[in-house]
Order: sequence, then C-alpha cells, then structure tokens
Amino acid sequence: MTLGSHQSGLAAKHLPLDEFERGLLAISRNLFLTFAEPDGHSWQIAFKIAEERLGETLGLSAAHLTGKLVRAILRSRTIPFEFTDPMDADQRGVVTHDEVCLMSMIHHMRRDQTAPARAALEDLTNGHMDPEVIRAGLGLASRFSKGASVDTRPRNKPRLTIVS
Repeated sequence: MTLGSHQSGLAAKHLPLDEFERGLLAISRNLFLTFAEPDGHSWQIAFKIAEERLGETLGLSAAHLTGKLVRAILRSRTIPFEFTDPMDADQRGVVTHDEVCLMSMIHHMRRDQTAPARAALEDLTNGHMDPEVIRAGLGLASRFSKGASVDTRPRNKPRLTIVS
C-alpha cells in the first residue's frame, strides 16, 4: 500500500459517484492509511466520518463493511494499493487509478451491474477474481444498494429531554 502521487491522479469530481460513495471514498482512504501506518489513528477518523455522514447505526455498519473490503483487497493484491493521503487537504479531490477501480466496483455492485463490476474487480485485483474481495464487496453493496434509502445528511446527536 502506498500513498498516491498527486501528479498522476484524476479529479474525483469526474467520477460518477453519489454522495454515499463519495463518503465511502473518504472512509476507505483512512482505512488504507490505517493498514499503512498501524500505529496511527486513521481508523478512528474513518469511523467518525461514517458516523457524521450516515448516523451511528448506518455509519458504523458502513465503516465496518468497508474495512472488511479494504482488508480483503490488501490480501488479494500482489502489488501495493495506491491511495491518496486523506490527511493532505490539497489531495482530497484527486483519486488514484486503484481508487477509481475500487469506487467503480462498488458503484456498479450497488446497482447490480455485473459486467462493469467484474471488469473493475479484475482491474482492482490485477486479474485475480478473489472470492474474499467479491464477498466483501457484495456484502457492502447489498447492505447499501442504490435502491435502498441511504440518507447522507449530517445528523444531530440525540438529546435527552425531561418529560413530565
């Protein structure tokens, strides 16, 4: 796993992602950074982003399932996964080729578009149809399919009130 070079990246705004998928990109970057720098606290940032975007229940589930996918991808690849440093504000709008493949796979899996999802998976895993990556990707996609209602509005924390 390596941090991507801002010189070779594509602008993230050109990817056909919905708001949920844009959130997953931010979550996944922090999770990839967690594996690259295990002594850091990037996993906490990933879960915080997920909670802020989707609320506690959906957000924590999304972060957990994304973590399973990230781990499966890292195990399946023979070359490092290149990702953009989530801590570099100047880089946040740039995506690496590997991130494009990942987000394309998720995008198509969520819409049940098998052929393009398979092509993105093959590119992501360097031609290896890894069953663990497939299971993790489909698990995330089925939990948060495009047809499901996924509210990405920021949520307020619950407030306690006294009722008399």
